[in-house]
Amino acid sequence: MYVKLTLGERLKDLRTERGLTLEQLAQETGISKSALGNYEGDEQRDISPLSIVTLAQFYAVPTDYLLGIIETKKYPASEQLALGLDDEAMEVLAGTPMNKRLLSELLKHPTFPHLMVDMEIYVDRIASMQIQHINNYVDAARKQIEATHAPQSPDLYVEALKVAHVDEHEYFTKSIYEHLAVILKGIQKDHETDTTTADTDSIVEQMQAVVNEALTMPESEVEQRVHLTCKMYGINPDDVSEEEKLVLASFINRIPKDMRTSMKELERSSKRGARQMPRHGKGKRKRR
Repeated sequence: MYVKLTLGERLKDLRTERGLTLEQLAQETGISKSALGNYEGDEQRDISPLSIVTLAQFYAVPTDYLLGIIETKKYPASEQLALGLDDEAMEVLAGTPMNKRLLSELLKHPTFPHLMVDMEIYVDRIASMQIQHINNYVDAARKQIEATHAPQSPDLYVEALKVAHVDEHEYFTKSIYEHLAVILKGIQKDHETDTTTADTDSIVEQMQAVVNEALTMPESEVEQRVHLTCKMYGINPDDVSEEEKLVLASFINRIPKDMRTSMKELERSSKRGARQMPRHGKGKRKRR
């Protein structure tokens, strides 16, 4: 578990990082050696605001870092840095190529706090002792049954107690995965309309659905073609007047038969295309 450094510990770490003795630091800052020793010890509560500013300027760190308000030495204090990220984490966020939008969505998801709690419990072994106690109790009960009753193997109750033994690693990694899966599925849902997200249905599959819809209509083939043509151009057939449908049907009837593809042939072609066409996210009109 992370424990914040005290003012004295921060001052001592900064001095030793630079390979300075108290005498050398006193010469550089004009603060007495005894005062500097006190600041790094248990008497830092007597440090003056002027000394804090002087030492912060000498070490080139924010005064808020010395006071333990923030954990960053190189970056100025702000609401974002109040999160407690250290310099290395800030450099990763600032300098590493990554999808910042995805990171933001991960942090904002309502399940993210639960994911963090599970990770902290697992990493810091907060529940290890309790889990060990439970396992010891279960193991003791199983051994007592085996010693007292000498059941035939396999025995239902003995096997149940074996299964009840908790594997800490397996339990928490499963819980962490489940929370992460909820987050990723939610974000994936939000990304469905993005131009960079692959289609759930290919263009050919969408065409096949339109053809199948037209084929289920009880009207003549010409009327089915009218319906199909409207769908292909994004027109709701119900919004087309009877006069307009007659004009379109007349135009379709004028197409030479040897140039016409029957509805059944269209259906077969769309099915073949659905089997052969790879899925991708290119060419679709989605929000950016």
